[in-house]
Amino acid sequence: MIALLLTVTALSSGIALAGEAAADFFVSPGGNDRWSGTLPAPNAAATDGPFATLTRAQQAARGLRAAAPNRPVTVLLRGGVYALTEPIRFLPQDSGAEGAPVTYAAYPGETPVLSGGSEIGGWKKGDGELWVAEIPEVKAGNWYFH
Repeated sequence: MIALLLTVTALSSGIALAGEAAADFFVSPGGNDRWSGTLPAPNAAATDGPFATLTRAQQAARGLRAAAPNRPVTVLLRGGVYALTEPIRFLPQDSGAEGAPVTYAAYPGETPVLSGGSEIGGWKKGDGELWVAEIPEVKAGNWYFH
């Protein structure tokens, strides 16, 4: 797979640990953007748990900042791969304030990977040590390599 990978690492920002990490919102590849995002894992009934996307967590963090601008906001990403279909844009409303930072960090002990890459399949052995794959989007002129 050819991909640009960005690994989010844990920040030492005073995130409290008491058996479970403290945060305002959680994101997990197994989450659901219709859930509250306030639980680090799905509940037993699978009716609430973490968000599935960073974009949804960003919307929730913006809402919390608008309602309580002097309150710190923490978003923790659970381990796993987050396949991004578009860039993540952080704008002024995503910024915290002195004494009230907005923090996006890895869940303690886990490694989230934000991947904006596209998987290329259909690899075949070519001449010598080369491997080749046909990419219809490139052939059609819809996908370019730089």
